Amino acid sequence: NDRVGLIAPDRLNKLFELTPLQTTYHVNMLALVNEIEPRVLNLKEVLQEFIGHRQVVVRRRSEYDLARAKERAHILEGLLKALDAIDEIVATIRASKNRDVARTALIEKFAFSEVQANAILDMRLSALVGLERQRLQDRGHLADWENKSGKKYRRKHGCHDRCKHGRDLSFRDCR
Repeated sequence: NDRVGLIAPDRLNKLFELTPLQTTYHVNMLALVNEIEPRVLNLKEVLQEFIGHRQVVVRRRSEYDLARAKERAHILEGLLKALDAIDEIVATIRASKNRDVARTALIEKFAFSEVQANAILDMRLSALVGLERQRLQDRGHLADWENKSGKKYRRKHGCHDRCKHGRDLSFRDCR
């Protein structure tokens, strides 16, 4: 017989009915497209919308991280500048009657921004005197953040890496 190993269609249909060889899921894939328009999407469109959403999330996260890094670099720049004139700054702070007078004196005398002056005033005097130049310079590099957020290629790969990372860590048990 030349049909050895073939299963008759009626037996195949019974196998599909009675075993988990074939399972049907009913899914309502309604999504907000372009953040305003609710639409029912097919699987390909759902995946495209999800990937687009993840890219937006990664871009926004990178922009947020870059903004925080720029703020930190601005403060570190002020601390490096303060390190050059540390004795005068300590004398100015000690001569001031209160915090507001000290902040104003630092801004006027040393051309610090208000954020930098507040950062200097927030430090303990012993920490201010003991600042290490090399450690501050090492912390102040922004090139990595700017490269990370500035290129579309990196954003796509960042999204891919985060999705892959999430896939590996989401579920530790069999699902």
